[in-house]
Amino acid sequence: MYTATSLFLQALRKLAITHLFVNWGSDHPAFLEELERQRAEDGEAHFLVVTCPNEMVALSAAQGYAQVLGRPAAVIVHVDVGTQALAGAVHNVDRSRTPVIIFAGASPTSSEREHAGSVPGARNEWIMWVQGQHNELLSLNLHSRKGSDIPDQAAIVRQYMRHTAQIGSLQTTENMVNRAFQISMSAPKGPVYLWGRRDIMELPVDEATWKAAVAKAPAVPVAVSPAALSPSDLSRIAGALLAADSPLIVTSFLGRNVNAVAELIKLAELLAIPVVNACPSAVNIPFSHPSYAGTTYMFKGTHLPALDEADLILVIECEIPWIPVCDEPRNLGNGLQVFLLDSGDPLRVNVGYWNVPAAGIFRADAEIALKQINESVAPIAQGIISKVDARRLTLRTKHERLVADIEATEALPPPLNIDGIPTASFTVPNLMRSLRLAIEKVTPSRGSKTLYLNESISNFPLVWNHLRTEVPGQMLTLGGSSLGWGLGASVGSFLASKESKLKHDLSVLIVGDGAFLFGVPSSAYWMARRYETPFLTIVLNNGGWRSPKFSMLGVHPTGYGSHASGDRLSVGFGPDSPDYSQIAVAASSGWALGERIGGPKWDLEVGLENRMTALQTAIESAIKRVFDEKRCVVLDCILESI
Repeated sequence: MYTATSLFLQALRKLAITHLFVNWGSDHPAFLEELERQRAEDGEAHFLVVTCPNEMVALSAAQGYAQVLGRPAAVIVHVDVGTQALAGAVHNVDRSRTPVIIFAGASPTSSEREHAGSVPGARNEWIMWVQGQHNELLSLNLHSRKGSDIPDQAAIVRQYMRHTAQIGSLQTTENMVNRAFQISMSAPKGPVYLWGRRDIMELPVDEATWKAAVAKAPAVPVAVSPAALSPSDLSRIAGALLAADSPLIVTSFLGRNVNAVAELIKLAELLAIPVVNACPSAVNIPFSHPSYAGTTYMFKGTHLPALDEADLILVIECEIPWIPVCDEPRNLGNGLQVFLLDSGDPLRVNVGYWNVPAAGIFRADAEIALKQINESVAPIAQGIISKVDARRLTLRTKHERLVADIEATEALPPPLNIDGIPTASFTVPNLMRSLRLAIEKVTPSRGSKTLYLNESISNFPLVWNHLRTEVPGQMLTLGGSSLGWGLGASVGSFLASKESKLKHDLSVLIVGDGAFLFGVPSSAYWMARRYETPFLTIVLNNGGWRSPKFSMLGVHPTGYGSHASGDRLSVGFGPDSPDYSQIAVAASSGWALGERIGGPKWDLEVGLENRMTALQTAIESAIKRVFDEKRCVVLDCILESI
């Protein structure tokens, strides 16, 4: 028998959606039946159905999938409680502008008594009365409300969604799915949420209607065409760039569109412009390029010198270019011109307070706009060649100094405590250097096809600078602030990489110990085993939540808490931290492998003088095991404790 669910899944299939990340419940009998019908009649289900024991992991996996491929997967969850259990992943897919189609069922309206059993999917379990939610219908008296049996389930996530809608009939099912997909894929891209009651999704479809739906040629709805700069805006930006003595580009996520990176590089080379990565969530420019001016997360005093030197700043696809109370351009209000360009939301309309004092704000696609600017300035750039050449020489000198400083930091051993004992076995720069060199040595692509997933949080700047990423699309981050993305995203991105042009030869997750626990490792590593998605996990174990302690020190640098340990401040996981690697081993029934490296016991085993060699060996061995044995390996890396 065919049902409304058959039409729903058929609509997804026509949109070339191939993966369903699911957490089933009492609202999904029609889905389970339809997928089994496909297996029985067609030999296999039309989708890879990825069972996800936790909903946040499901949505994080779908996010990782879409971050690699640029097109959505579907997530299916259970009524209002499953919608709530999507948790902080809802924030991440919104803020990262990642397209995902989310569907949740809902308790049926019909009951057996009302319809004498004639309605498929009618209420037949006690839980369906508990799950019934109520709209709050305001009357003229604003303090009163009436209840109805129509859940406003979508209200749970509506403020994070690009679109929410209820599927209410057979006739509109396909168009509802198409509209959701179209909105999800239009700038600013993002998640959409559909829901349908169980009795609606069980509505029978006759043979003729089904055959017509299958025979109907796929008509994938087109997204809104990306915008270009108007001629007057283009002339204004191009003219300002040519006239500037010290132009600067600041970006966060331009590299989410890998094709935009080439245009950014072209502009940077044409006019010798430094590029600052401000809280990056994508590879925006190769590390080795002379215009790479560094990465900043804008802690006080850490913004890059180029900010003070600039007389023109092009802010393009950027979350926030500077933080006024920490560092802001020295020439702000003194002749500095700021232009802000964003593909979908230049004013950050959903952010309560956000302000960049710009002379011009433009909604335009980065790739298209940069191509326009390049075509406009290229014929004229020769006229300012002496100025550009002088800047080019300065860029090379500064980049060489940046690389030298990074290499010097990587060579520094951990500091000593007051007793002359090293505070840790190795530092994050030591660790990232060893990881980078091991990947270059062991992987067939020498690192060019390695996919990094970066959820290092308080160590974000160090990971970006010391991994030295080169390839657009090579590093992903959560794109928001809800920790727990990385483990699920590693599963989803691995599944996507099988379909991507790059076809990554290794996936590496670098994750803080706090974020590791937020990621529900018991669910994520079970999924990795079930769907054979081997990846290397590097846990940066500093003994707790370092970021809240940083935040406290930023406000109370000399207060009572400034000398307190993490455990005393209640942000530490001591005195006995979890054995993170063995969580993965247990969750996967021994399929994942785990090892703890670093710490006093490890130092004694390898010898203090051999720590860096032992670190390099451990990472190389882990990578080889991921390759040779096709299983996850978790390295729990003990750092200086908070």
